Amino acid sequence: MRLLADHCNLYNAALEERREAWRMRKVSVSYAMQSAQLKDIRKADPKGQGRHLFTAQQQTLHRLSTVFGAFYDRCKVGKTAGYPRFKPNSRFNQVRFVAGDGAKWTPAEVGGWARAHFQAIGSVKVKQHRTVPGTVKALQIKREHRRWYVIVMSLWASVKMVGSTHRLRSNRRPAGTPRHRTRWRLRPGWFRRSKGAGRAPRPR
Repeated sequence: MRLLADHCNLYNAALEERREAWRMRKVSVSYAMQSAQLKDIRKADPKGQGRHLFTAQQQTLHRLSTVFGAFYDRCKVGKTAGYPRFKPNSRFNQVRFVAGDGAKWTPAEVGGWARAHFQAIGSVKVKQHRTVPGTVKALQIKREHRRWYVIVMSLWASVKMVGSTHRLRSNRRPAGTPRHRTRWRLRPGWFRRSKGAGRAPRPR
């Protein structure tokens, strides 16, 4: 899938820049520094990086920044650090989109399918198995072997969820604003039927 491959290339290029900057000049490269370069990168590669969403690329750079943050935290406490590694295309399996900026979630009606809309992919049907509370903030498309999933992340005000099986993420959220993260499997064959898509890739 071209989307995953291009984001994987961006991730690896950003990792190489961080590694070489420290190895050659002992300079730390931050997320803000790399995000500021995106405009020029997209302009220089209009048919590659330039065809994808700016905010989705920022999410990929932020993902790398989070990995480095965990690496530095392990170093500080004396644990085995494990320097961040480059990722092959076959193991780069997810991309996150900001809701309202090239991505939209349309919940399912009674007896129907939900829909996830992504720029450069199109509209795909999703088998929704639970209600999404609060306001949808991000959508993440993920590949697991032959299956594809949409992960929906939302924020809502109340912390009371009696009998809920939703997965909660407690880190980096405003006080009293829990984070909801759940996923649904896409309809089989969605990639072959989506706008401008080719044949779904086989797992390696």
